[in-house]
Amino acid sequence: MISPADRESDPRTSGPGVEGAAASAMARLTAAGVPLAGGLAAYGREAPSRRVRRALKDISRSLSRGASLEEALARATPSGAAYVSGLVAAGVRSGRLAEALERHLFVMQRTRQIRSRILLSLGYPLLLGLFALTILWAILVWPVQDFKEIFEDFQVPLPSATITLIGLSDVAVRTGEHFEWFLLTLVTLAAAVCSLRFLPGRAWRVRMFQWIPSIGSASRHAAVSEFCSLLSILTACDVPLPEALRMTASALRDANLREGAARLADEVEKGASAEDEVRALPYFSKAFSPLFRWADRHTVFSESLRTAGELHAAQARLQAGVVGVIVQPFLLFLIAVPAIGGTYVLFMPLVALLQSLT
Repeated sequence: MISPADRESDPRTSGPGVEGAAASAMARLTAAGVPLAGGLAAYGREAPSRRVRRALKDISRSLSRGASLEEALARATPSGAAYVSGLVAAGVRSGRLAEALERHLFVMQRTRQIRSRILLSLGYPLLLGLFALTILWAILVWPVQDFKEIFEDFQVPLPSATITLIGLSDVAVRTGEHFEWFLLTLVTLAAAVCSLRFLPGRAWRVRMFQWIPSIGSASRHAAVSEFCSLLSILTACDVPLPEALRMTASALRDANLREGAARLADEVEKGASAEDEVRALPYFSKAFSPLFRWADRHTVFSESLRTAGELHAAQARLQAGVVGVIVQPFLLFLIAVPAIGGTYVLFMPLVALLQSLT
């Protein structure tokens, strides 16, 4: 069940007198003898993930048409259904379906909340930077060109810094004259960056990104929190570790942990020690391996994973806050320095010109 600490941070259960909607609905439906299809449909409406909603809708529809649970799970939409189907099967088998679904819903909402917080912490600085670049481009195209004409008319000797600034202004003017090609280049670069996810080595690129202070750390903690929490739900339902790892891998967004969970499942299935493999594989932090010391004791292992998931979620929130504290002042510094420096090198020749005229 959800711990008191979870309930304090859960946006759905933080209000007075509000209980976990999905778990309460499932418990009432089960106690009242309502078919499983109705309970899954009610839970599906609460799920924040479109893939999960679609999978549960398929399962509920199949059950309503008279299919057995095994048939309904087999017919579920393949994309994103592996974890949900396995969770439903394990929950029914262990008698913990309502508890498992409640926990799953909480983990999905918490993960989405953390990822949204990370994106928002970067959103304002990025918009501010884009706005600053637009203003800088406009200054280079118009006011600097006006100063250039003044300098040429009066044949003012220019220092190297001012010559460099005027050169940048000329580049900006040429960019404006061929704006459609500049825009096409930006779109091409954006498409190339987006296509990187389909190229081999994505897990390695994610690991490199997660070495970046603050933003990378926040992303890493969010991914580890999701991994630990989802695996904890399955192990609490007595799902064998290799199967639980594969099911968890199918639900993860983080490419590094997704590949790592699949590799770990293969090694454990061959008889290797989960603790040793976690320490040896590059996908996991070395400090992560002690968690798997209890892999053969499902209750202890599940609770350890659940606690680790909560701790990493808290660290992800903290790092996301640090991003805003560090990035915004740094970006303002990067904007202020060129603005002040550009103003100085632009007006310096004018001051010399006024002094020569007087």
